[in-house]
Amino acid sequence: MAEDVRIIKNKRVIENAMILLLQRKEFSKITIQDICQEALVSRSTFYAHYLDKYDLLEKIVDKYFSMLQELIASRFSTVELINIDAIFLLLSQTYSQYKEILSVLMKVHVPGSDFREKIENTLFSYCIQFLEATSKQYKMPNELIAKLYVANVITIIDWTLEKGIDEKIIESLSRLQSTVFHLIEKDEI
Repeated sequence: MAEDVRIIKNKRVIENAMILLLQRKEFSKITIQDICQEALVSRSTFYAHYLDKYDLLEKIVDKYFSMLQELIASRFSTVELINIDAIFLLLSQTYSQYKEILSVLMKVHVPGSDFREKIENTLFSYCIQFLEATSKQYKMPNELIAKLYVANVITIIDWTLEKGIDEKIIESLSRLQSTVFHLIEKDEI
């Protein structure tokens, strides 16, 4: 059964209020009263949908993370690990409409609702799976390679959210990453 339109509307305005507040205040300083005032809803309306501000944040993070996770999962197996520009351009273009929200979520570090940490863990997991499935052997442990890969992608995400999409920079970073991967491949005997 579909959710009532009023419920959908209330959740949307409450979520938007939280995002707006996170642009102005630290999460720890945001109160339920702040959220209700920004959303123009009563406390009882808030509590009809969320347990507390942590529950609200978790639902917001989960919503945007699930979209990102689907993109990563659908593309990771079809794109070479060293071809970071293809993955990132797709993510950037898909998420350009959510730039403000993603910028805010990347900066909020609350246990259980840490958007950045979820992205890092997902990229790391997919990278490890990719490295284990490939026939290439590297001079470094797969875990280290995966951590370097994740650091590169997160740096590009941060840069792009702050400065905007620059295909030349993404292409240059992809070449840099490709060079690094070729340098760490074990020599064939």
